Amino acid sequence: KSVREAEALSQKMLERQRLLDEARREFQAALDAASERLAIIPVEQFIIQGIRAVPDAVVEARDAIYEAQKTLQGSDSAPIKEAVTNAQASVDKALARAESEALRLRAMTDLDECEKTLVQIGHEVREGGFEERIGDLLTHGEKCVQDARKVADAPDVATLVRAARGAVDAVNHAGEQLEKAQAQKRAEEKAEAKKLAAEKRAAAEAKRLIEEKRVAAEAKAEQERLAALH
Repeated sequence: KSVREAEALSQKMLERQRLLDEARREFQAALDAASERLAIIPVEQFIIQGIRAVPDAVVEARDAIYEAQKTLQGSDSAPIKEAVTNAQASVDKALARAESEALRLRAMTDLDECEKTLVQIGHEVREGGFEERIGDLLTHGEKCVQDARKVADAPDVATLVRAARGAVDAVNHAGEQLEKAQAQKRAEEKAEAKKLAAEKRAAAEAKRLIEEKRVAAEAKAEQERLAALH
């Protein structure tokens, strides 16, 4: 009996070990996948841009993966599962933060471009004398950019993204109206030049006709003078 009990106990322990080894392999695969997902985050780019939130989140996720890795040596699968789940959640958090900060960075870049464009538009507005037509649109675009910068650090990046999109739309609208004003001015200048050219041709033609009449009159007078002498 004791031999059978020992054999049964041995089989039970072997089965438990087999299940534990299988679970370890699955947990290891999950940690490997989590590490691969974490590796796609361009940490250096965020550091260069002065954004610490993403590198900090990545470090936290790496630490969670390391801690989970250590639990794989345990004999109880429950703590291992808990540690692996925590590591996966930390990686998800880091990826979400990276995506959020990437959107924030893109929005701030858009605002920088908006400011450059506004400077160029302002120069062309003053140069073309379009202040009355485009001035208000230019002021509105500048205000939209300023308002968007005020929410640059908003916890919900969507707030900044919406504000930046509004600024881009406002600046684009000002640019489009400037292009229309410039096109209209060119058309008016072309029409004026055409009108002046026509007037110049008409004046030249009138002058020619007057000169012809004068020459004809002088010729006639000369003929009459000669006839009177005879």
